[in-house]
This record gives sequence, structure tokens and C-alpha cells, in this order.
Amino acid sequence: MNPRKNRLILAAAVLLLTALGIILISRGDHPVSSVARADILSGKKTRSDLSESHDERGMPRSRAPKVRQEFSNFVKLMGEGDPPKLSAAQLETYVNSAGRNVDSLLAAFRLGKDEAYLKEALEKFPHNPQVLLEAARMGNDPAKRLEILDRMRSEAPGNGLVDLMSAKALFDLGKDEEAFARLRSSAGKPLDDFTRSSWQNGEEAYASAGYSAAEAKLSSMYSLTKPEAIQSRGMGDKLVKLRQGYEAAGDHESAEMVVSAQLELARQIGDGACVVEKLVGLVHEKMVVKGDESPEADEIRADIVLRRDALVASANKVSEMMKSTAVPESDWVNYFDRTKLFGENAANDWLLEKYPQH
Repeated sequence: MNPRKNRLILAAAVLLLTALGIILISRGDHPVSSVARADILSGKKTRSDLSESHDERGMPRSRAPKVRQEFSNFVKLMGEGDPPKLSAAQLETYVNSAGRNVDSLLAAFRLGKDEAYLKEALEKFPHNPQVLLEAARMGNDPAKRLEILDRMRSEAPGNGLVDLMSAKALFDLGKDEEAFARLRSSAGKPLDDFTRSSWQNGEEAYASAGYSAAEAKLSSMYSLTKPEAIQSRGMGDKLVKLRQGYEAAGDHESAEMVVSAQLELARQIGDGACVVEKLVGLVHEKMVVKGDESPEADEIRADIVLRRDALVASANKVSEMMKSTAVPESDWVNYFDRTKLFGENAANDWLLEKYPQH
């Protein structure tokens, strides 16, 4: 594997190829799609390089297309560096054209990393759960994150993501029992990180800068992050230690409660729309039988490997297809739309059924 590939490619590869024994990076700025795991997005340049050496659309100047080319050519251009970067002027134009509403401000913040947009969103829309989520993600102090998450909970009481993030903050503070209780309160709730709206808003920002439908969808998809799913790996380790502590103390009832929480966390994250979320869900499933060498546990691990390999095979095939001209741009538009509506794995299945020769 090219050592300069995107860090998530490395994380996913380790996750996939070492029996799910991974260490997921705690930072949230990692792309999550099948596309992001492809060779086409190997990083030979960093975001800091996307300045004078790139054109107004963020593409390498020496390779910038003079006329509209095939979507596969755009993908190959992206392989020369990070996703196209919108300039400050392009983002400001987009935000103004949208009336500086909450969606445009958040999109500009995510794509441009300019905290002024988040600050404006917090001032104008202090009760919006998406704004509060971005603010909570920015905080390095667990106690301050909890304060923001408490505000978010009142605005989105049915969103289990609030409880999940609160549990992590409490674990970070060393309050394991309180963190476990908070995690249990997320049971049965969806983990909504507003991926669809984030993708749509980013797509509109790229479209406003002149990108085609497929280019805008791909660029926005690549900018998506799943920090909560990725960071949950560390929380899974905490749950394993908590369970083992209960077992050592002979408190089997509490140990079973932890097992139930582990399985619920695996289900919640695995129900996510992205393949990366499904893979992390499998990691949590495997943690349930960590240290168990019984035949039943071996069967569970074997089943996890089969499901993992199926996910990886489909994602890899789609990644390879994006580098060719076999699929017309119109079907890539359909693919991205299906990913938003039905999830990445379902979209992969649709594409591979339509183009079985690949």
C-alpha cells in the first residue's frame, strides 16, 4: 500500500486485514466513503499545497482540465492530491447566495475550516442541534463538551449520538460508571450525525463553484467525517475493561449489562449508512467475545470475518470502477444519490448488479 494514502485508508486497511484489531485515530478529519479508500485518492499532496500550485477550483494547475472531461478524469486528478478545495471567495459567495442560512454556514465551516462561520452560526442559531454538534466536536475539554451536549440534548432528545458523545466525554474524565449509565441511555435511539444534510450542503457549495453534479457529489462525499464512529473504538476498550472488572469481582449481572451495551453499540454504529460505520460495528461485535476461546466465540468471529470480507470486496470493486470509463457519469450521479438515500453498501450492491462484468 502506498504509504502516502489517506490516513483513513490505512486505518480501514488495518481494521480489515488484521482481524479487526485496529487502533482508530481519534481525530475526526477522515473521509469515510468507498471512494476515499481507493488508490485514486492517494495523497501525494496535502491541503497546505492547494494554493498557488492549484487552479481556482483547487485542482493541480499543471493538470487542470481546459474543457469538461470524463468523470473518471476528474477522479484521477483528485488522485494527485486532496479533494478540490474551495477558495475563501467561493465559499463566501455560496454563503451569501444562500442568505447566510444555517446550512450554508455549516457547509462553509466544514469545507473551509474557518471557525468564523461556526461562530456566526452559533450566534444566529444557538439552538440548532447541527450547530451544537459541530461546536461539541471542536471542544478539547471534556467538561465543556458535556455542557454543549446537554444543550443539544434538550434540542434533540431522541438522538442517541448525544448520549454516545456524552459517554465518551465522561470516560475521558475518568467517570466510568457514569459514562456507562449515559451510554445505556442511548439504547434504542438512532445515532444521527446529520450526514445527509451535511453531504447535500457541501454538494451545493461545490455546485455553486461550477462543478458538475457528479464532481460536486464526490467532492462533498469525500469531505464527510465520522469522528464519533471512529472514536467509539476507544470507548469499546473501556467497556471491555469494565466488563472484565465486574467478572473478576463475581458481579455477573453487571457484566451481562455491559455485554448488552456492547451489542447495542455495535448495532447502532453498524446501522450507519457508511461502510466504515459497518466495519466499526463489526469491531464492537468482536470485542464482545474478546478473551473467549469457546467454539461459540470462534463461530462468532468467523461470521464477522465473512461479513467484513463481503463489505470490503464490494467497496474495493466500486473504488476500482471509479478509475475507469466503464460507468457513465450519469450513473455515478445515481450512485451518489442512492448512497444518500439507502446507504453506501446498498448503493455498492446496485452498481455492481448493473455492471457485473466489473
